[in-house]
Amino acid sequence: LEIQEPELDSYFLHDRAVRESGHDTTYRFDKRCANLVTIDLNSLLYKYEVDIGEIILRIYNNQFDLEDGTIETSDPWFERALVRKERINKYLWNEEHCLYYDYDISQQKQSIYESVTAFWALWAGCASPEQAEKLV
Repeated sequence: LEIQEPELDSYFLHDRAVRESGHDTTYRFDKRCANLVTIDLNSLLYKYEVDIGEIILRIYNNQFDLEDGTIETSDPWFERALVRKERINKYLWNEEHCLYYDYDISQQKQSIYESVTAFWALWAGCASPEQAEKLV
C-alpha cells in the first residue's frame, strides 16, 4: 500500500536536504532547503576547485596521472572555479544589500534571509575586493 501525501513528501524532501547540509535546523531552510542554491555550499565548492587546481599545478607540476592513464591538469579546475564564481555573482550576490543570499530555484529569485554564511565567500576568496569591502 502506497500512501499519497504530497505535503508529507515535501516535508521529508526538505528535511533530508537540511540534514545533508550539515547545518542545524534553521528558518533559513524551513520548508524549502531542497530548492536552495546556497552561498555556503558554493563557496566551499569554489574553494575546493581552486585548491585542487593549485595542488595539481604546484605539487604535481601541472600533470596529475590518474590510475586509468588520464592526465589531469589544473586548467579544468580553474575554469570550473571561474564559472562558479561568475554564477555566485550573478545569482547570489545582492548589490543593493551588499550581501550574499541563497537562491531559490523554485521561485527563481534570491531568498532574502540574512545569514552569517554570506561571509563564507570572503574566506573562500570568491568575493572581489569591492564586494568584500561592501560586505564587511
